[in-house]
Amino acid sequence: MVKRITLDSSVIVSSLLEKDPRHKEAFEIWTTVVSGKYFAIMPYSVIVEVVAAVRRRTGSEKLAREVNPVRNSSGALNPAGIIIKPNPAAEQRGIISNGVKLKLLNMETISFVVLDDKSANQAADLAAKTGVRGMDALVIQVSKEFETQLVTFDEEKMEKLTLI
Repeated sequence: MVKRITLDSSVIVSSLLEKDPRHKEAFEIWTTVVSGKYFAIMPYSVIVEVVAAVRRRTGSEKLAREVNPVRNSSGALNPAGIIIKPNPAAEQRGIISNGVKLKLLNMETISFVVLDDKSANQAADLAAKTGVRGMDALVIQVSKEFETQLVTFDEEKMEKLTLI
């Protein structure tokens, strides 16, 4: 049976940034999802977090837009996935830029969850109870709803999970 997990954006971002201290570990986790050994269930908010983190950590709007799996360069929906293109400036910043195509939205081993009113209320309750950030509450809520293991590098989030 395939192990079901919920990936936090911290793991995906670390898998993309070669100079990240946890890059190797994150890349191995990401590889298990891509290969089908793990099945990842995540809220769509993870996409927003990954794009924002790439922008903050690299300073590059262009790279942040290339990582966005929802839209292509013309702004249209891009179900084919995300592409990190070869880019010398990106290499200087530590982004893996070997042209790897990560098919987030079309991958059979990833499912994104839409936020509905029930899920929003549950996430809000989690945030109120634990004090986690809003986006973190969404990730935790998905993990609880689908009974998956939450995989995160966010130590604060893990500490607050003990309050649930």
